[in-house]
Formats: sequence, C-alpha cells, structure tokens
Amino acid sequence: MRKSLIFQITSFLLILIIAGCTTQGRLTYLVFEESENYIELKTSMEELKIEGYDGSIQQQFSALKEVRYISKYMDERSGDSVRRDLAVSALVFLAFASDDGDVNDRSLSRLETLLEDEEDWPLYLQMTTVDSLADLVIGHNGFKEKHDGQWMNFGIRSSDREDALEFLMDSFEDQNEELRHHTVMALGRILRAEPSLETCPYNICDEDVRKNLEEWEQGREVKQVLPANADPNAVESGAYGPESKMVPIDERQEWQEEFDDLKQIAWKALEDLLEDSEVSLLNQSRIVRWAAEVQNFSMLPEMEESFQESMVRWAENEDIPSSIRQLLKASQERVTLYGVPAAKEPVPSKSAYDRAWLREPEFLQTHLDAFLFQQIGRQKSGLLVGKPRPEEFLTSEFEKTPEGRVKREIILDHLSNALAMGLVLEKADAMEKLGTIMESAETIAELAALVRLMETIYPSIRQRNWSPQPLLDALVRGAEASEQIQRKRLYIRAIMAGMEQFPEEASLALSATSVDVLTRQMFELSMISNEETL
Repeated sequence: MRKSLIFQITSFLLILIIAGCTTQGRLTYLVFEESENYIELKTSMEELKIEGYDGSIQQQFSALKEVRYISKYMDERSGDSVRRDLAVSALVFLAFASDDGDVNDRSLSRLETLLEDEEDWPLYLQMTTVDSLADLVIGHNGFKEKHDGQWMNFGIRSSDREDALEFLMDSFEDQNEELRHHTVMALGRILRAEPSLETCPYNICDEDVRKNLEEWEQGREVKQVLPANADPNAVESGAYGPESKMVPIDERQEWQEEFDDLKQIAWKALEDLLEDSEVSLLNQSRIVRWAAEVQNFSMLPEMEESFQESMVRWAENEDIPSSIRQLLKASQERVTLYGVPAAKEPVPSKSAYDRAWLREPEFLQTHLDAFLFQQIGRQKSGLLVGKPRPEEFLTSEFEKTPEGRVKREIILDHLSNALAMGLVLEKADAMEKLGTIMESAETIAELAALVRLMETIYPSIRQRNWSPQPLLDALVRGAEASEQIQRKRLYIRAIMAGMEQFPEEASLALSATSVDVLTRQMFELSMISNEETL
C-alpha cells in the first residue's frame, strides 16, 4: 500500500514536471493530434497566439514552429482542414503581432509561399489567409486576455494592421481569379466594418476601457461652461442650451480616426485595381458599386467626404474602363434618386422592368433596388406584385460574358438585400430551379453569390409554407459532388442557413453529407456567434 502510494505521488510529480517543462507550442500540437472538439482546438490555438505574441524568444519560435507544421502537414485525417485553418489564422497573427523580427520574417515568408504556390497549398487555405488578414485589420484576429475573471479580445496596433493590409494588396497581382474575387470581398468587409470596442487596438483601449461598454456606447457627460456674464434668466430659460451633453470618449474617437485611416489606405489601393487591365470586369464592378454604400462605412464626416471626392476623380479617370465609370455614375445616381437602401418608388415606369435582366448593368444598378422596394410594399399591402415576379430575376438565364456576369451579380445582390428586408417569393417552383442553378455554378465566386442569397431566402419559404426539400436535396448533391473543400463548405453553409426556419429538415440534410465533425462544429459555432452579434 505504501509503495503504491509512493508510486502514485511520484507519477503525479513527474507529470507536473513534464507539463511545467512543455511549451505551449508542444501542448497545442498534442491537442491538435488528439482532440475532435472545435472549441478545444480553437482555445488551445488562442493560448498559443498569446505565447507567440507575449512570450520569450524561445516560446515565440516554438509557437511559430507548431503553426507552420500544423498548417502544412496535418492533412491526413477528416477534420484536418479545420485544424489547418486555425493554424493559418495564427500564422497571420504572428507575422504582424510578434515583437521578434525573425518570427515576423519567417511567418511572412510562409504566407507569401502559401498565397503563391497553388500546387502545395489548396485554395481554401489561401482564402483562409485572405480572411485572416482582413480579420487582423478589422481586429477580430487579435489576442485574448483574462482580466478580473472576464475574457477580453485585444486588437493589435494600427501600424501593424496597416502592414497586414499592404501585404494583402501586394499579393493581389499574383493571385488567381478565384482568390482575387475573395480578396475584393474581404476588402469590402474592411470598408463596412465598425470600429468597435472589441476590435480596438490594445494600445488605445486597455482593460479598464473595455470593462465599461456603457460608456463606450453612450459617451461621457460634459457640462456646459457658461460665460461669466451669463444672464441667470437666460440660463434658466435654456437660451444657452442644455446643461450638459454626451460626447464620445477619447479612446473611441482615437480608434475611429485610426480605423478611418486604414479604410482610406484600402480605398486608395482600389483605384489601382480599377486602372489595371488585368483585373476582371466583375471585380472592378464590385468596387465601383460600393460608391452607393460609402455613407454606410461608419466613418467620420471628413473621411466620408474624402471618399466622395476620390470617386469624382475616378469618374474622370480615362485609365479606368468606360463601362466601369458608367457603373460608378449609376451607383451615385442610385443614392441621389432613392437612397440606400431605397426609400422611394422607382422613377421608370413599370413597363421598363419587363425582362429587366436583359437591360444594361447601369439600369439595374440604379433602379432595381427601388423596384424591389416597391414590390415589398405591394406584398405587405396585400396587392399583387405583377410582373416581373421576384423569382424571375433569380431564375433567368444570363450570357456567360463579362457583362452578363456583372448583371447577374448585381441582381443577386439586390435580391438578397430585398429578401432580407421582407420580400417574399411568389412561385414554389423557384425552389427546384434555384437548386439546379446552384448545382451548376461554374466558379466558386458564382456559388458564393448564390449562397449569400440562400442565407436570406429561408424566411420567404417558411412564410409561404413551402417545403424546402427540393432545395436542400440539391444542396446535398452539390456538397457530395464537390471535390474542392471551399466549394463543399459553401454548400454546407447554405444548408446551415436553413437551421433557424427548418431545423429538422436542415439537420437531416446535413446528416446526409459526408461532412466531418470538426467542420460541422465550426459552422454551428459560427451560427451562434452571428446570432449573438445580431
């Protein structure tokens, strides 16, 4: 009994010694070897990021070694694509957050290889790299620390984010067309992002600032300073205004200004893409259509004015293709006529929309949002929408030309926004047709646009009391036929989008796909995070 007790104590002490001598890099590697739990993997990688950011030189190199290994060589088991995703995201973080120059250089070298080498690095990891760079700039890809029992996310310094943004833009020239599409969409995410408390740089918002969310949102009270000779009667009558007012705290103002500067860097880089004849018409059209959204970019008035002035310059720049400049003017006219989203009925007569998908892109960009706004109003009033019905825009055929692809994306974007605002489809046969369209999508970019629409269409199906089964069956077939991981993930994302409206049907559809446990957990956690954000 005594020997047994001594053996147990000795074994316990040995475990403590081994654990104490093991770096976080090694511990994370062991977790990634053994665990099939996404939260455990993500937590372990977050702990490794902290060591890679704030540890000794030895600890930082240990962290770098493990993320490089996991990102490249852990690829034999189901679920390894998720493990590699997490490692690539951490690698992006180390490349710009580590305070050791060698760690930075080696991380950057691997990222450059990853984005350039299509043979050794699959497209989904290249897209993860782009997303992680965008998240680093926005502030989501930061580091977590616990203060007074509360976990907090800290973004890195704005100067390091600027380096990451420039790295992303510099990589654009060598990217393939699918990755270029993904990069342009990531830049759009940066432009639309709000400078929140969670994403604030650690050198601006410390833990004390982060603890006071109410002050961040509402501001602090500043009492009015009255002149020495103020008339008491005038003061009492309110002639000098309110006694106090709420103003943003200094940290929020500073982060707003720094984030505006980051957006301006991205915006200026976009002009180079508009002048580049090697950039596709589809990608250039996405950029100029953002002209209609500038007022929604969460910027200070002076920066918004700067953006507007740059677009005036774009409109006169003859190095930019004429068709793109016309689409830019259409985006600006849309704002002038209707606002964004549209708040007025369309200017053209109803007959102008007959077979509108055959009209020029400029007409669609200017007027389609207002037409769909009108249809929403008619549906809510119990009136017939007439023709064209919403689903006719969705199921119509388009020429497989650069202009045809631009028109299709404009229509899908406007239709997605309208469905999110309450537009309801009219005919149930659209479900089967949409499934066929999604199965036949030729590129990941085309499929991604359809998936964005899918994320808004399920409430319409529920309201009509239609069965989602024809659509879900098509999504399952698409997922099972997909050889590319990124393509398969898009189909899974489209299925998962139906969980809220059709939990049983969507769960059965998901079970019918050969999706690994970690990928499923990753999507489920993403859905929970999105719901909490909303």
